[in-house]
Amino acid sequence: MFGKEKSERMIASVKEANSKKVSINGIVYGSLTEASAALGVKISTVSYRLKAESDKYKTWIYVDEEMPNDYRNHA
Repeated sequence: MFGKEKSERMIASVKEANSKKVSINGIVYGSLTEASAALGVKISTVSYRLKAESDKYKTWIYVDEEMPNDYRNHA
């Protein structure tokens, strides 16, 4: 792919493959970028809050088919 133009389809495919769904206060977003835009905060802020162990952000979780919704209680 060096020096070769990437198609919009390829770029969209890579973005989709690299996106992680998140649930924030019960609302599921397709990616950190989508959540960031909807909430009006930086992506780094969303990422930090998803990793925080504070009770304040316990409803900020990554969505994973294999992970129970209350995974922080099991960690």
